[in-house]
Amino acid sequence: MTFLVVCAIYFLVPFFWLFVSATKNGEDLVTTYGLWFAPHFNLFANLQFLFTYNQSIFVRWLLNTLIYAGIGSVVATVLASMVRCWRAWLAMPWPNIALLAAVLSFRSS
Repeated sequence: MTFLVVCAIYFLVPFFWLFVSATKNGEDLVTTYGLWFAPHFNLFANLQFLFTYNQSIFVRWLLNTLIYAGIGSVVATVLASMVRCWRAWLAMPWPNIALLAAVLSFRSS
């Protein structure tokens, strides 16, 4: 149980630090304690600056990321389904050797 608590703290503290840092302005980042909130809560001002900076370039980057991730996941799902159907259709006695050969053929040097 102690191990799980330590692991949870280890993985959750960076997210807490990220949220706390997002609520600070530039001066508060260097003058206040890193793991606690500053006297001035600037989260909404920081988010407004983020989404309006350079003609909303961050929104474009966010949409590009979603498009690439969406297309990549669809392509990966289709390819995995095709490989599974191929393995089921082939039904050879040594499918693991055939799969190993297919995987090794895509290996880069």
